[in-house]
Amino acid sequence: MPYRPFHRLVASTITAGLVFSSVAAASETGLPAPIPFTLGALVEVEAFRTNHDGFGGDAASDLTLATLALSLDAPLGDWAALHLSSLYGQRDTPLEIDEATLTLGNPAHSPFSLTLGQIYLPFGRFDTHLVSDPFTLELGGGRETAALLAWERDGLQAAVWLFNGDLDEAGGNSFDNGGARLGYAQGDEAQGGFLGAGYTNDLADSDGIGGALEEAGIGRVGDAVAGPGLDVAFHAAGFHWIGEYLTALDGFQPEELAHRNRGAKPAAWNLEAGYAFDLAGYAATAAIGHQQTRQALALGLPASRWALGLSLALTGQIGLGWARDSDYGRADGGSGGHSHSLTAQLAVEL
Repeated sequence: MPYRPFHRLVASTITAGLVFSSVAAASETGLPAPIPFTLGALVEVEAFRTNHDGFGGDAASDLTLATLALSLDAPLGDWAALHLSSLYGQRDTPLEIDEATLTLGNPAHSPFSLTLGQIYLPFGRFDTHLVSDPFTLELGGGRETAALLAWERDGLQAAVWLFNGDLDEAGGNSFDNGGARLGYAQGDEAQGGFLGAGYTNDLADSDGIGGALEEAGIGRVGDAVAGPGLDVAFHAAGFHWIGEYLTALDGFQPEELAHRNRGAKPAAWNLEAGYAFDLAGYAATAAIGHQQTRQALALGLPASRWALGLSLALTGQIGLGWARDSDYGRADGGSGGHSHSLTAQLAVEL
């Protein structure tokens, strides 16, 4: 299966034996039974080296705790569930509450569910076989406090969501941002595929674009810039293919996000091919990917990337990655340079 960032992972869980022992004891004494829960954990340690840090910089290398994530899931009766998770990244994420949601629904009785709280919006799938996140996630991924209504039946999936957002708009600060997603999945682990499409009415509320605007001291934007996305995945005979594209429909204002002294209209796409095989009795995946962005220099993203990856499932998942990034040309305000990086990652889930 493709590697995914933590918020896209379905973490394996460990059973809290003490809780279930308490449930049995409570039933004998007549006391109210505690709520059972499951715990999950993810640790990712990365070592990397790049020859041109930021294209024009010197060589850089480091060993970091890339991800530490803990999660708790608990059913609240037959029609409600609680999910909590925390996240820490040594280089870029202070310890924080990552997700906190209350979901109302029961898939055994209804195809509908309602999720309320802080979640990652399902604008795209952002799948990858590689160690690093794809440009599509850097551009379109976002976490918000939202209300999300989902429907799923026979492989068909649909969702709509509403949220306020972190940036004020010209029309005021109100609960009127949102998006929608439609997807269809078919097949099994041996052969199958997925086709999905997403839409957001304001790309400025993605973590990548919103973060760049906040760093520039921009807390208020003009008209909302909508964005659609399309993603497809297919696997058969050990091969995996991934394709994803997203773009802004209109340009931002030049004072908000600029490209060549005009309002930028950013876009990103990702194409990958992977092959799963057995290596000395362990499951392994080799992958190659090509990614590109358009008018995304102001977001700190490269113009393009070629990448190779190899992952091996031992006690944890060991991932090795090589990437060649190309900067935007001098005419676009970039350096026109290239950089190469090597990354080794060890990820362990409980």
